[in-house]
Amino acid sequence: MPIAMILMEVCKTIKSFWEVDWMLEGPGRVFFIRPDGRVKSFLWSCYLCQSMFIGQFFFVGTNDNAIQHTWYDTILTKNFWRKTMTEVDARLPRDLAHWDGNGKLTINYPEMMCKGDIVIKINDSYLGIGDAFMNLGKDYSTI
Repeated sequence: MPIAMILMEVCKTIKSFWEVDWMLEGPGRVFFIRPDGRVKSFLWSCYLCQSMFIGQFFFVGTNDNAIQHTWYDTILTKNFWRKTMTEVDARLPRDLAHWDGNGKLTINYPEMMCKGDIVIKINDSYLGIGDAFMNLGKDYSTI
């Protein structure tokens, strides 16, 4: 397994000469900034790759549901956390509108719509991956 991870990191390093790394593109890039120097950067990439597997094993053990969530969140989505935090009166960003994915748009604050810039979040994403930042007058002007 360690040799496979090293080979994978070598391929990723070579590929990075002509293709931008997705980890360095979004707002979450702060977690993936590599140290200076080729050797340090390569060792850091190897550490990052294996730490995800080792760290998750220490964290969740062999629980099937927990392991599933290390790859894709099916339960602990933004909807889950919003519902959970709302139930305990936690302070949350305003949810202007909500699209259920099945063709239904619920507008929670019609008076606030089209009053400023908005952020559209994907329910099952993290670290800002997939967020759309929409500027009033430039990207949208009506509901």
